[in-house]
Amino acid sequence: MAKRWMSRVAIAGGASVALALTNVSTAQAANLSFSLSYNGAQVGTMAHLDADPDRIQVCDTRADGYGVTGTLSILHGAAGWSTIAVVDDGGDAGCDTLQVPISGTAYYSMELCWNGRAGVCKSTAPFQE
Repeated sequence: MAKRWMSRVAIAGGASVALALTNVSTAQAANLSFSLSYNGAQVGTMAHLDADPDRIQVCDTRADGYGVTGTLSILHGAAGWSTIAVVDDGGDAGCDTLQVPISGTAYYSMELCWNGRAGVCKSTAPFQE
Protein backbone atom coordinates (compact mmCIF):
# COMPACT_ATOMS: atom_id res chain seq x y z
CA MET A 1 0.00 0.00 0.00
CA ALA A 2 2.85 2.39 0.81
CA LYS A 3 4.39 1.67 -2.59
CA ARG A 4 1.13 2.51 -4.38
CA TRP A 5 0.78 5.78 -2.43
CA MET A 6 4.36 6.84 -3.23
CA SER A 7 3.83 5.93 -6.87
CA ARG A 8 0.76 8.20 -7.04
CA VAL A 9 2.65 11.05 -5.37
CA ALA A 10 5.51 10.66 -7.87
CA ILE A 11 3.12 10.69 -10.84
CA ALA A 12 1.25 13.73 -9.52
CA GLY A 13 4.52 15.56 -8.81
CA GLY A 14 5.87 14.79 -12.28
CA ALA A 15 2.67 16.05 -13.89
CA SER A 16 2.89 19.28 -11.86
CA VAL A 17 6.48 19.87 -13.01
CA ALA A 18 5.57 19.20 -16.64
CA LEU A 19 2.64 21.63 -16.42
CA ALA A 20 4.83 24.32 -14.85
CA LEU A 21 7.47 23.94 -17.58
CA THR A 22 4.90 24.41 -20.35
CA ASN A 23 3.90 27.77 -18.83
CA VAL A 24 7.42 29.25 -18.95
CA SER A 25 7.83 32.01 -21.54
CA THR A 26 10.64 34.35 -22.51
CA ALA A 27 10.75 37.79 -20.92
CA GLN A 28 9.97 40.70 -23.24
CA ALA A 29 10.15 44.41 -22.64
CA ALA A 30 6.87 46.24 -22.50
CA ASN A 31 6.04 49.28 -24.57
CA LEU A 32 7.86 52.38 -23.34
CA SER A 33 6.47 55.86 -23.93
CA PHE A 34 6.86 59.40 -22.63
CA SER A 35 5.72 62.93 -23.42
CA LEU A 36 7.47 66.27 -23.86
CA SER A 37 6.04 69.57 -22.64
CA TYR A 38 6.99 73.23 -23.12
CA ASN A 39 5.55 76.01 -20.91
CA GLY A 40 3.06 73.55 -19.44
CA ALA A 41 1.68 72.34 -22.77
CA GLN A 42 2.40 68.94 -24.26
CA VAL A 43 4.18 69.27 -27.62
CA GLY A 44 4.92 65.62 -28.44
CA THR A 45 5.18 61.98 -27.46
CA MET A 46 7.61 59.19 -28.27
CA ALA A 47 7.25 55.45 -27.84
CA HIS A 48 9.10 52.17 -28.34
CA LEU A 49 6.41 49.76 -29.52
CA ASP A 50 7.59 46.31 -28.50
CA ALA A 51 6.23 44.04 -31.19
CA ASP A 52 7.82 42.04 -33.97
CA PRO A 53 9.21 44.07 -35.60
CA ASP A 54 10.00 46.76 -33.02
CA ARG A 55 8.98 50.30 -33.94
CA ILE A 56 9.67 53.83 -32.75
CA GLN A 57 6.69 56.19 -32.91
CA VAL A 58 6.92 59.98 -32.68
CA CYS A 59 3.83 62.22 -32.44
CA ASP A 60 3.57 66.01 -32.73
CA THR A 61 0.68 66.73 -30.36
CA ARG A 62 0.46 70.52 -30.66
CA ALA A 63 -0.59 72.46 -33.75
CA ASP A 64 1.96 75.25 -33.23
CA GLY A 65 3.73 75.21 -36.59
CA TYR A 66 6.67 73.25 -35.22
CA GLY A 67 7.31 69.53 -35.18
CA VAL A 68 9.16 67.13 -32.93
CA THR A 69 12.18 64.90 -33.58
CA GLY A 70 12.75 61.58 -31.86
CA THR A 71 16.15 59.89 -31.72
CA LEU A 72 16.95 56.28 -30.77
CA SER A 73 20.53 55.66 -29.63
CA ILE A 74 22.47 52.52 -28.75
CA LEU A 75 25.29 52.18 -26.21
CA HIS A 76 28.55 50.73 -27.57
CA GLY A 77 30.34 50.16 -24.26
CA ALA A 78 33.33 52.43 -23.71
CA ALA A 79 32.84 53.95 -27.17
CA GLY A 80 29.63 55.61 -25.94
CA TRP A 81 26.28 56.28 -27.56
CA SER A 82 25.51 56.44 -31.28
CA THR A 83 22.29 57.31 -33.10
CA ILE A 84 20.61 54.43 -34.95
CA ALA A 85 17.27 56.03 -35.88
CA VAL A 86 15.72 59.49 -36.25
CA VAL A 87 11.99 60.08 -36.67
CA ASP A 88 10.46 63.52 -37.37
CA ASP A 89 6.77 64.36 -37.07
CA GLY A 90 4.91 67.57 -37.72
CA GLY A 91 2.78 69.29 -40.30
CA ASP A 92 0.46 66.33 -40.89
CA ALA A 93 -2.22 64.33 -39.13
CA GLY A 94 -1.16 61.29 -37.14
CA CYS A 95 2.20 60.06 -35.95
CA ASP A 96 5.32 58.93 -37.80
CA THR A 97 6.66 55.44 -37.16
CA LEU A 98 9.92 53.70 -38.07
CA GLN A 99 10.80 50.01 -37.83
CA VAL A 100 14.03 49.56 -35.84
CA PRO A 101 16.32 46.61 -35.09
CA ILE A 102 16.34 46.25 -31.29
CA SER A 103 18.11 43.28 -29.69
CA GLY A 104 17.73 41.96 -26.16
CA THR A 105 21.33 42.46 -25.05
CA ALA A 106 22.09 46.08 -25.98
CA TYR A 107 21.18 49.25 -24.06
CA TYR A 108 19.10 51.91 -25.81
CA SER A 109 17.89 55.43 -25.04
CA MET A 110 15.22 57.59 -26.66
CA GLU A 111 15.26 61.38 -26.85
CA LEU A 112 12.43 63.64 -28.03
CA CYS A 113 13.05 67.29 -28.97
CA TRP A 114 10.62 70.06 -29.88
CA ASN A 115 11.72 71.81 -33.07
CA GLY A 116 10.30 75.18 -31.93
CA ARG A 117 13.04 76.08 -29.47
CA ALA A 118 16.58 74.79 -29.07
CA GLY A 119 17.24 72.72 -25.99
CA VAL A 120 13.67 71.61 -25.28
CA CYS A 121 14.31 67.87 -25.11
CA LYS A 122 13.58 64.90 -22.88
CA SER A 123 15.34 61.53 -22.72
CA THR A 124 14.59 58.12 -21.27
CA ALA A 125 16.87 56.25 -18.95
CA PRO A 126 18.79 53.46 -20.73
CA PHE A 127 16.61 50.39 -21.38
CA GLN A 128 16.92 46.89 -22.81
CA GLU A 129 14.52 44.89 -24.95
